Amino acid sequence: MGLTRLEITASLGQPANLGCYANVTNTTSLTYSWAKNNLTVTQSSTTRLYENVLVVTPKKASDFGMYECHVTDGVTITKCNITLLPGCNNTGEYCIYGDTKIVLYHS
Repeated sequence: MGLTRLEITASLGQPANLGCYANVTNTTSLTYSWAKNNLTVTQSSTTRLYENVLVVTPKKASDFGMYECHVTDGVTITKCNITLLPGCNNTGEYCIYGDTKIVLYHS
């Protein structure tokens, strides 16, 4: 899974693609699943699943954090962690760090 990014930064309301890529040497089909805080990630208003890509649109601080991708060929399971980090929103008015909203003042 050498092509998988380990950290991705996103802002509240900004979709982020968490991609999980496996190097396959045979033609066996792969099955992907995702987890966060040891709970299976399912389709919701903040998450969309597209096989090896999880699209997260964070709406609150708890949507950030470490996501786990599990890949299996039916015999072996491999996992990798991708951390979704908070960043400033596109308007530059505020940043989110943990549960804290920091307002940026422009001079």
